[in-house]
Amino acid sequence: MLFFYNDELKDNNLYLKNTADRIIEYFKNIQIELRVKHSILLSCMDNISNNIDEIQNAQDIEDTSILFSVLNRIKESFDAINFNMEKNRNFISSLTTINFLLENDSINDSIFSLIDEFNLAYDDEISKIQEHNKIVDDFISYYISNSMFKFQFAHSTKEVELENVNNENANSINTNTKTDSIKMELNDNEKLELHDNNILIISEKDNLVYLPYKLDDVRKILDTKNKEYKDIEDVINKNYVISLDRFKNPMIARFREAFSLMRKREKASISKSLDLALELSFNNLLNPAVICACKNLEELNIYLDYLSTNELEKFKIFDVRYDVSPQVVK
Repeated sequence: MLFFYNDELKDNNLYLKNTADRIIEYFKNIQIELRVKHSILLSCMDNISNNIDEIQNAQDIEDTSILFSVLNRIKESFDAINFNMEKNRNFISSLTTINFLLENDSINDSIFSLIDEFNLAYDDEISKIQEHNKIVDDFISYYISNSMFKFQFAHSTKEVELENVNNENANSINTNTKTDSIKMELNDNEKLELHDNNILIISEKDNLVYLPYKLDDVRKILDTKNKEYKDIEDVINKNYVISLDRFKNPMIARFREAFSLMRKREKASISKSLDLALELSFNNLLNPAVICACKNLEELNIYLDYLSTNELEKFKIFDVRYDVSPQVVK
């Protein structure tokens, strides 16, 4: 019982009012602490996102295992802190109602019913709240003590400038690729035609992925960012042509592309984004380039439904074409 009263104190309006004020202040301070911890978790997630390409370059499978262990723990921590923040808001709301009645009404049984309901709810939830606090505190302590908010990998101690998982298009070409040398051509001698592209081409021969696009979307990018692009072809080359190296670690690539789709295109919460990204990371039937090609979650869900039933021929949003390098016969 957090809001204590007895028969002697039942008629003491000042005591009840001061008690309600004190407990509200207590929960407001807890809410501040929870927001600070939530910000720390966001910093942890940002750091992982900013290092995702370096992790992908790691050859040691242990690095990938560590990554997904951390991602699962951070997902658990976000769920825990979101639960506690919601419960804390509910407690403050209940106490605010009690406080209002104490200020504006004479003391009556309905006020004590609300106080009893608050005490019962608090007693029911406090153990779970404490358990969730421990999950969050343990993760933050683990993360700080093991990495000081910086991933260190055995394969490299070099500082690498990395692409953020939440970049505007999540479709930019690898920084080592010279976009000026790339031409969006299906055949070597075919001049680029201005029309919608309804084909996702995954080309081992070119070491590139060509994403589908609508010409209206391309024109919109050119119109709104005309200082960044020379012409429509430049927009296509810089936004819809990606180095295949981006997907060389499929499990990490699936995580990155799904997380980016949810955060950037669907405006989803961190927790929901992690849910989908972690789920799809282990779907070995799913090519990560397909996630990148989907404009939204609805398109991806349609593809996943047909993938699960082995009916991909029914997927009509875009075609998927694999341009495989010829095998050298020895």
